[in-house]
Amino acid sequence: MANAASGMAVHDECKLKFLELKAKRTYRFIIYKIEEKLKQVVVEKVGMAVHDECKLKFLELKAKRTYRFIIYKIEEKLKQVVVEKVGEPALTYEDFIATLPTDECRYAIFDYDFVTEENCQKSKIFFIAW
Repeated sequence: MANAASGMAVHDECKLKFLELKAKRTYRFIIYKIEEKLKQVVVEKVGMAVHDECKLKFLELKAKRTYRFIIYKIEEKLKQVVVEKVGEPALTYEDFIATLPTDECRYAIFDYDFVTEENCQKSKIFFIAW
């Protein structure tokens, strides 16, 4: 156990999780708490990791318009966000909605095509928390 400048002990896991975050970007965040009974700082919660495929699929959608949508889910056993499904470019918003589960949380990216009042074809990418 390391000692902080405040005199409060810092559990070794705190430093380990920080080094993992710094070196590998394994987590998005780390929440520490002061454990009064033990008189030390401990890790309370670690942010969920994001699988590399999630980033890859998003970049493919953004740059190449390879997909209409991407649905992500939290894989509890792996403690990370993973790609659950991708939708082909010909699919509609209704197809996307029909793919989402009614009783579970998901994250999604949807590439929405539309025509402006000036008759210009446009596209917007939306991030959706379901």
